[in-house]
Amino acid sequence: MRWQHFAITDYQRFINLCYGVVKVLLASGLWTLLVYVPYTLYMLSYSRAAGFEHPSMASEYLLTFIIVIGNQIMYLVCDNIARTVGHKYHDHEESTYIVLYFFIVLLNVGLDVWINYKLAYVQLVQEKARDSNGFKLADMKSTDRIMESYPMQKVLGELLMWYAFPTCFLIPFILEPLMTVWLPYYVNYCLVRSRPDVKGIATERSLQFFLPMDLGRYADICINLTIACTIFMFPPGFWAPVFGALLFSHIWVYLYDHYRVLRATPLSGVKFASRSPDRCATLMFTIPCGVLVSIYVFKLGFTRRRVKGWALLGQTATAFVLSVAVQGFILHYLVPRLAQHEHKQVKLQYADVAKQSPCTYLSTNPIHCLRSQYLHKRKPHCMYYVAGKEHLLEANPKIGVFFGVTPEQKDTSGPPEGPSRQHSSADVPNQEVASFPVYS
Repeated sequence: MRWQHFAITDYQRFINLCYGVVKVLLASGLWTLLVYVPYTLYMLSYSRAAGFEHPSMASEYLLTFIIVIGNQIMYLVCDNIARTVGHKYHDHEESTYIVLYFFIVLLNVGLDVWINYKLAYVQLVQEKARDSNGFKLADMKSTDRIMESYPMQKVLGELLMWYAFPTCFLIPFILEPLMTVWLPYYVNYCLVRSRPDVKGIATERSLQFFLPMDLGRYADICINLTIACTIFMFPPGFWAPVFGALLFSHIWVYLYDHYRVLRATPLSGVKFASRSPDRCATLMFTIPCGVLVSIYVFKLGFTRRRVKGWALLGQTATAFVLSVAVQGFILHYLVPRLAQHEHKQVKLQYADVAKQSPCTYLSTNPIHCLRSQYLHKRKPHCMYYVAGKEHLLEANPKIGVFFGVTPEQKDTSGPPEGPSRQHSSADVPNQEVASFPVYS
C-alpha cells in the first residue's frame, strides 16, 4: 500500500496521469527529433549511396546504442510517472507503468518506421528506383502502391529486421544483467573487501541485491512480439530469420529471468497482491494479434485491387481497432465468466496458517510491532518480519504470534529447524489462543 497517497482524490489522480502522459510524449518526441532523425539521415545518405548495401557494423552498433538508451530513458520516465500519479496500491503503479512503457516504446517503433519510410522514399526516388513492373516510384501517387513496391519492401524489411535483432530482441537483455546484477554486486564486493571497518549487518546489506522486482518484462515481450508480427508486412524472406531470432532471444530472456527472480531479487521487492498487472498485460497482447489482422486486410485489399489509397488504409485501421476491441471484450468479460468455479471454504484457523508462515498481517505491520514492544510491553513481543531472519522470531500465542517457538521451548529444544519444530495451536490452551477469523 501507498499510505501517503490515500488523501489523493480520483480527480487529482486522473490529472496527474494526464500530465504524465504529456511528459512521456514530449520525452519521446525530443529523443526522436534530436537523436534518431539525425542518425537515420546519416545512415540513408551513407550506407545506401552504393545501392541497398548492408549497413556497416558501426552503424548497427550505433543503432543498438540509440535504441537501448532511448528505451532506458522511456523506462525511467514511465516509472517516475507511475510513482507520481498517486495510486493507493503498488499493483496499480505497476499496471500503469507497463501500459505506459509498452505504448510509448510502441509509439517510438512506429515513429522510427514512419521516418525510415519517408527518408527511404526520398532516397529511392533520387536513385530512380522502379518496381517489378518497371514503374518509377516517383510516378506513384498512392501510399499503398509505394508500400507494396519491391524496392520499398526490401529497404523497410531490412531496416525492421536489423531493428528487431539484435537491437531489440537480444542486446538489451544481455546488458541488463551486466549493468543491474553483476556490476553492482562486484563493485560492492570490492568495497566491502577493502573496508575492514564494515562488519556484521552493514556487510550483509552492502552485498545484497537492491533492484526490486518490476513487471516491465510484460511490456518487453509484448513489444518484441509486435515487432515480429510487423515483419509479415514485408517479403517472406525476412520472416524466418526474425522469428528464429525471437525464439533464440526469448530462451535467453527466460533463463535470465529464472535466475533473477530466484537469486537476484530481494524478497522485500516482490509485493503483488492482485491480478491487476496480469490483466493489463493480457489485454496488451491483443495488440500483436490486431497487427496481424490489419496486415492481412491490407494485403488482401491491395491484391484484389478493390480498394486503394486512403480508403485501404482506413479499412486497415478499422480492422486493427475491431480486432483489439473484440479480443479485449472476450478476455475481459467472457473468459472470466466461463472460468468461474465454486469457492470452497477451508477449515484452517488463523493459528494453523500463521505457525507455518512468518509473514503475517501482524508481523509486517511496524506500528503494531512497536506498540507490542514499548506500549504493551509484551514478552516476547511481536517481532517485525525481515526476509531471511525468520529464525529470530519468537512465538507468543497470547498476542497472535504463532511462528517460531516460545521462550520455554527455546530453552529446552534450541532454535527452530523449520515448520515441524514450530509452535502448534494444538499445544496451546484454548483460553490463551487469540481469536482470529477463519482463513478462506
